[in-house]
Amino acid sequence: RAIHRHPSDARVAARKEEAFLDTDHAAVIEKAADASMQAYRALINHDGFLEYFYRTTPIESIETLQLGSRPRHRSGERKLSNMRAIPYTFAWTQSRQLITAWFGLGTGLEAVGNWQMLSMMYQNWLFFRAVIDNAELALAKCELGIARLYDPQNESLTWRMICDELDRTRAAILRITGQTEPLAGLRWLQRSLAVRNPYADALNFIQIELMHRMQKARQQTPDSPEVESLRDALRLSVQALAAGLRTT
Repeated sequence: RAIHRHPSDARVAARKEEAFLDTDHAAVIEKAADASMQAYRALINHDGFLEYFYRTTPIESIETLQLGSRPRHRSGERKLSNMRAIPYTFAWTQSRQLITAWFGLGTGLEAVGNWQMLSMMYQNWLFFRAVIDNAELALAKCELGIARLYDPQNESLTWRMICDELDRTRAAILRITGQTEPLAGLRWLQRSLAVRNPYADALNFIQIELMHRMQKARQQTPDSPEVESLRDALRLSVQALAAGLRTT
């Protein structure tokens, strides 16, 4: 996991990778990708997904931010197919769920089932290693305990699917990497997250409280100055969390 590589090291790694790859490994990836896509589609296509998304992320506040030159939706109707990728991904990151970075991976790897081959692929194929390492980092940033607070009474199928797939993906990654916990091979990054996360947690608590106050205020007096003040505060919480988490 060296960050910097000498050009000769890269050439050696490329030759090693070329010698390792064969049609069996391509078939493994195809099988994992198909199962992973089916799992993700099952999540986003069931009836309660969009409601869960709007209740457990600050997407409504993100939609009021100026993110690039394109409109936040492809049309005015609120449905997943009309949503732009940037605010969609941004919202999942804010609520510490980050599902776009890992959901379905565990199902895909379990569908392959040949853990020895998957471990060999991780050791010898740079592309596959990057996929696993990136998902591992996303899992290390996930805090479903925080996500739960956005809608504490939620017992929906969406919530259960996310929890189950996170456990499945975490177990699969640890089995492939041979580690006992995410980022065990990157202690400096573990320490960095351990220092940063408590401050981000506090920002999440503020954002959650603001969202709950906003919901109550809109039900009582939707056009009041309080609603506008809460809307401004929520936008600030989104920007503060993006800086605190160092990701959007």
